[in-house]
Amino acid sequence: MTSVTLRIVGVATVFIAFMITGCGDRQSDDVPQESVDAALPEPAASPFCLGLQSARDEVLVGEPLTLLATLVNCSPGAAQARDLLNPEYRLLSLSMRRPGADEDIYIEPVVSRDGRGRGNLTLAPGELLAAYVPAYIGTSGWQLEEEGRYTFRADYWFDDVQLTSNAVQVDVDYPAEITLADAAEVFMTPPAPLAFYMNGGAGSAILDEIVAAWPESPHADYARLALAVEAAANTEQPRVQACRALEAATVGIDFDWVVALRALQSLSSCYRRAGMHPESMRVVSEFLERFPDAAKVIENRVN
Repeated sequence: MTSVTLRIVGVATVFIAFMITGCGDRQSDDVPQESVDAALPEPAASPFCLGLQSARDEVLVGEPLTLLATLVNCSPGAAQARDLLNPEYRLLSLSMRRPGADEDIYIEPVVSRDGRGRGNLTLAPGELLAAYVPAYIGTSGWQLEEEGRYTFRADYWFDDVQLTSNAVQVDVDYPAEITLADAAEVFMTPPAPLAFYMNGGAGSAILDEIVAAWPESPHADYARLALAVEAAANTEQPRVQACRALEAATVGIDFDWVVALRALQSLSSCYRRAGMHPESMRVVSEFLERFPDAAKVIENRVN
């Protein structure tokens, strides 16, 4: 295996060393072989491979499925990569095929950012850049409202190169309980999805409503996490108290390690800003312990 460094593109930056065995994992054995072959990274002149992965094979309607895209230097030498993998920069795009559909559709990001001035990064062999990719929300609204199997792919355009990721398949199920269906409906109601994506904002009141009305639902776990991240970023809040609340909310989202990893960045930063550096390292270590599968492939280093 090859030791590499992950640079996560998001609200904050965390450096994590990964032990990887390839450039992206296919999600299930039941993907048709022709689809798998078509989804493999192109053997172009580019030194990079594009991967896409999900922490979950199944989600309930109303759960905010978040994918992780990785751009890996698969060449034997150092290579320059544009530091613009986040889909908000519009170089990485996510396509989705709905259940029973014949064509893919493009999920347009709800937020756009200007990437001018970000420059390039030099990635050593095996080193990678990663970004969180929301599959649940686009400019047209909530994306995963139908029950069934969804197939996702990512494409990345930079300079004269286009890379295509592996295919990821995720099943979306209707909640069996009426209360969960109610929670899902409210979570999908604008502006709640955007509030989850942005970790706060105008939809925070709806997230509060979900936590209060359906506290045991997975939708409440996601809502609670976004609210805790928002509170931790508020400098008027008691710092240690906010960090502890965020830690509890991060533990509560253990069933989705990609979202938990995104929150871990905020949590580690919260403790560092509070001057509690040992706590910052502890939560990262405990995160790995809570995810046996992740512990096999992740060796962390938080700066």
